[in-house]
Amino acid sequence: MPRSAEGKLRLAWFSPLNLGGQDSISVSAYASELLLPHLAQHFEIELFHNGFEQHQDFPTHHYVSAYAVDRANPFDLVFYQLEDARTSNFVRVHLGQMPGLVWFHDIIFTSFGPEPILNSPWQYALRKFNDPKLEWPERGEELEQFGPFGFRESAWAWRAIFSNPASHAEYRRSCGMRLSTNGMPEESVCLPLPIPDQPTAERSAADVLRVGFCGSARIEQRAHKVLQALAELERPYKLYWLLEQAEREHAMNLAAEFEVTHIEFVVGRSPRAWQGLSKQIDVALHPLFSVYGQPDPYLALSMAAELPCMVTTFGAPDYLPTNAFLAIEPGQTESSQILDYLRQICAGQHRQTGLRAREYALQRCTASIVARDLVALLLDSASRYARFRAAWANFESQARLDVAKEALTLAGPAYGAVGKSNCESDLGSPINASRLIAPIMEEFGWLK
Repeated sequence: MPRSAEGKLRLAWFSPLNLGGQDSISVSAYASELLLPHLAQHFEIELFHNGFEQHQDFPTHHYVSAYAVDRANPFDLVFYQLEDARTSNFVRVHLGQMPGLVWFHDIIFTSFGPEPILNSPWQYALRKFNDPKLEWPERGEELEQFGPFGFRESAWAWRAIFSNPASHAEYRRSCGMRLSTNGMPEESVCLPLPIPDQPTAERSAADVLRVGFCGSARIEQRAHKVLQALAELERPYKLYWLLEQAEREHAMNLAAEFEVTHIEFVVGRSPRAWQGLSKQIDVALHPLFSVYGQPDPYLALSMAAELPCMVTTFGAPDYLPTNAFLAIEPGQTESSQILDYLRQICAGQHRQTGLRAREYALQRCTASIVARDLVALLLDSASRYARFRAAWANFESQARLDVAKEALTLAGPAYGAVGKSNCESDLGSPINASRLIAPIMEEFGWLK
């Protein structure tokens, strides 16, 4: 197994990145910033993303160069972060070419994926890898799209990791096709999104109740329920709404509809922006009600800030300790539940809820703890992954030979071996087809 000069395992890290000191909404980029400094103590890391910019002091490459980099100095482990965002489309493309460990922040997607994978016959390739005795299917079969569940992405994950326990449960229920080594797929695990190691719980006092809300004005984010509750609150309040610039006009119109005027729109949603805002509020609202997305890392940041957090009991919050958050049951009474909790907080209640939330977040989600668990997971996987990579390399070589033989066969009916196939050109002159095709195949490394 290859090692760096310091004796470290080599790790290929595929993820969106925050570049040039810029912040972004990507949770993958946010997690990379927090975890890479810890992981660099244990691994020699090279980064791959959909661009050419350098990230900090790490060797950084465009993802299309991954094969060349791996051939020059093979990686021991290949790791992907995947979320439901256009910035992760390159991950959806590449993980089927170089399967590895995949940290899913989403397993249900709002698109079928980027163009290169829309007609991918991935089911056949997966079955062929798992059972080499199977024949390749006939060409020309019409393939169906699968969605919104990421069947293709989860099938190509050599080892699946989930930051959302609800997604993990859905994966275990729904994903029947998986890569396997010696007939056994790797065990899937949960690993929470990280938060900074020393989040502050200090905040200044105020004469009004300061309410923080992080989400769009779309119905699944339940902004209309939040605004309806605030419109009926008798005590002075101010709403801090963290959103993206493209959502601002819709949010302003919705606030005007409910006549909520004590509001400050904070543009530029990102985990880092929410962390800063959590120091200025008294209560955090995370009432997401959707199969898409998850409340973390924003919810974890709120909990670490010792805030009482209102959370819809759907999806990921079902796996939280019930005494660490304020539960909102989805339905017609959502706004009245929110209103009741706001009144109770104004009366000085739920301080213990905030304390329990912080204790839970610090025990589970800090970057050093998540990095420790990820390091252990990677080291545990290394030897088995090496065996898988060897099997995958053999599978690729055989598949390329099969394609080369098929192409040469189609090039002329007299094909028997490379260099013996002739056909007629459109102009009627003889052409040695294999003489044209074979050098191309050899250059690709498809003929040995």
